[in-house]
Formats: sequence, C-alpha cells, structure tokens
Amino acid sequence: MATPPPLTPVAPEPPAQRFAATLDLILMSLLAFIGARFRTLGDITFPLSNRVSRARQRLMRLLAHLAAGRLLRQRPPRPGRKGGARSPYISRRQGWLIHALRHDPMCHNAVAHGLQLACLLNDPATQALLAAAPPAALNSLGRTLRPLCRLLGIAVPPPLQPVPRPPVPRRPTPPRAKLPRAKPPSLHPRLPQYRPRDMSVLPPRARKNGPV
Repeated sequence: MATPPPLTPVAPEPPAQRFAATLDLILMSLLAFIGARFRTLGDITFPLSNRVSRARQRLMRLLAHLAAGRLLRQRPPRPGRKGGARSPYISRRQGWLIHALRHDPMCHNAVAHGLQLACLLNDPATQALLAAAPPAALNSLGRTLRPLCRLLGIAVPPPLQPVPRPPVPRRPTPPRAKLPRAKPPSLHPRLPQYRPRDMSVLPPRARKNGPV
C-alpha cells in the first residue's frame, strides 16, 4: 500500500487579506439586498447602491495597499461640479436603512448585515490590525466605514472614530477705552408745577364750590 504524500503546511492568511475578504462578502451581500428592495426604497435604490459600491471599491483598494505595506496616495479634493440633475437625498440619520425598511417583511436582513459588520469590526484580529495601521490609512478607513456603520445603525469602533479637531485660538480683543456717557435728554418737556390758586380773593359762594 502506497503511503500518502505528506501534507503541505498552509501558511495562514494575512490579517489584512482575511479582513478584506470578509468585508467584501458582507458588502456584496448588502448590495444584492438593496437591489432586491427596489419596491420599498424606490428612487433611492440606485444612488444608495452606487454609494455602497464606491465605498466597497475604496475599502478593497485601501486594504490591498495596507496588506502590501504601501500607503494610498492622498489626492487633493476636487472642486464641486456645477449644473446637472441633483441626486435624491440620502439621509444621514443613524440606522436609516433599517428605518426605511421598517414596514418591509425582509427588514431583518438589514439588521443581520449590520450585526455581521459589527462583529467583524469588533473582532480581536481586526482590532489588532487597526491598532498596527498607520494613522493615514486608519483615517482613510474610518472616513469610508463610518457612513456604512451609520447606514446600518451600528457603533463605530474607537480606532475608526474621527479625531477631534483642536480648538481654533481666538484673537485677543483689544481693550476698549471707556468714554464718559452723557445723560440723554428728556423726551418730554417738563410741565410747569401746579400751584394752588389763592381762594381769599373770591366771593364766599365761589370759594365754597372751588376755583372757577
């Protein structure tokens, strides 16, 4: 009987690649779910799918650079486009997708996608990966993942939360010279003071009835 060949040891998958593969599965499933709920979402279906698809592409590109040990080149912000039709409004409220599908019988699938993403982000391997990531890559990941967390109504892990901006120092106000305030003139003229008339010069009858 021939002996089986020895098993070849399989190298463990890098954390960045494992995180990217799991995140890709969650986002692809979320895109399919959003496309299937077009009767409930209406005109917002295509813009929402487009936004989640762009976030997925950016995350895959960021994680590929992070796994290769390279940093994504930061591009200057592009000026806003002028003209054209305005896209439908997508709310920024917490858990908007779950709120929009609250009357849909498949709303529990949106909650399940949020729980899957929350478990992935709170996994100890993911936390170790985020702790070892450079600040520039961590900032880019957080800027892309925060809208997805807000859409599904889950909390953002502390490494992905935005860095608070330092307070802008105020310019010292020069002291103002105190000028003497003049008393404002009276708006109404003073009336002459009432003086009682001398009643001794009047006849007794008029003195009884008062001044005429």
